[in-house]
Amino acid sequence: MSEDGGKAEPTAEAKDIITKLKSEFDAKMLDDLNTAHILEGAYKDALKFINDSIGKLKKMQKTQRMPLLVSLVEIEKAAKTVLEVLGFTTTLSYTDILKEMRQKALTRAKLSEEELSKIIEERTMARKNKEFEKSDEIRAQLTVKGIALMDVGKETEWRPCVPSVPA
Repeated sequence: MSEDGGKAEPTAEAKDIITKLKSEFDAKMLDDLNTAHILEGAYKDALKFINDSIGKLKKMQKTQRMPLLVSLVEIEKAAKTVLEVLGFTTTLSYTDILKEMRQKALTRAKLSEEELSKIIEERTMARKNKEFEKSDEIRAQLTVKGIALMDVGKETEWRPCVPSVPA
């Protein structure tokens, strides 16, 4: 509800963005499922409007905010609909996605978690013994397999990465 008791409506600019987003989406989907181009044009304009509006909200008086907030919610709904149709949304958390990616990286590298832990320990010992060439070689071998090592303090963590080409 707006300050005067009426229902707040999206701004004319927001309505125009939503209309263009929907019609452009439909047209590009009919063009051989042209998904690469769907995220350009009107979709990009919608995201730009959202980003620009967030900065404006901070500077606006409370009484002026409601139409812009309603506009942002409506544009977000339209943008999410596009992503849902394309299959770009997920219900997984960041932790779940990382866990899944780590498992896929281990499978691709043909390693178990235990085997990787042993390799990381071997590298840790090489570093401790100042065998830096061996340490670098172990890191490079894992990177080729799609496993990146990060030294965080005295600990070494690993993350999935794009496998590199052997040097």
